[in-house]
Amino acid sequence: SRALTNGVITSTPGSCPIKGRKVFAIGQSVDSKVFNRKSRLDTPIKNLIHIGRFDPSKNIEEIIAGVKNLRDTYPALKLNIIGSPSSEKFQDHMELVKSKFLADVQLGWLTFKPGIERRKIPDELKKNDCFIHAFQGSLDKTLVEATLTAIPVATINNEYIKTFGKWNLIDSVNSISLVSELEYLLNLDSNTITKEVDRRHEIARRDHDSEGWVNRLVNVLDQN
Repeated sequence: SRALTNGVITSTPGSCPIKGRKVFAIGQSVDSKVFNRKSRLDTPIKNLIHIGRFDPSKNIEEIIAGVKNLRDTYPALKLNIIGSPSSEKFQDHMELVKSKFLADVQLGWLTFKPGIERRKIPDELKKNDCFIHAFQGSLDKTLVEATLTAIPVATINNEYIKTFGKWNLIDSVNSISLVSELEYLLNLDSNTITKEVDRRHEIARRDHDSEGWVNRLVNVLDQN
């Protein structure tokens, strides 16, 4: 429909398959009053959380394997996976991943929970020390939500890194791994983490808060 319209409104450039002057990226529209910031940073980081669809594209197996690898050095790490498959065809994938890491669930450091109501997500995020994520695609809304709650986010999502930055300042974006990103974060002092979390929080408020989203939408409509 691009040729027949004045423009295409999208959340982020990565979420739209076309480029050009007709594409207007206006952010993710997350209510910062609902996804408000956690009162304080909990360090050392021990409790990791992932919230999202239990689909192959979310690379949940990679997340679990990465944390399991790091537990050799950081045995206090725990991982809470919250999410359900988006369709029946991904049910077998979820069951396969769960069975592969059954021993780790029995050891107590890994937990699986089904998807939760959206209104419960902010509190669930704030119960944990870090949001971990491995989807390679457009900017997941869950990344913005976690950033607005002011907990550290460890991800290899290129669009998030392009906008918010990364913890591992040594490896390039193309060579960075989830393990290296999380390990780099785990070795930082609390003051450095707090400053970076605050910086990312301000970017999320500026570019993705629902109030600003409405204003940007109105501006696009007025100009076109």
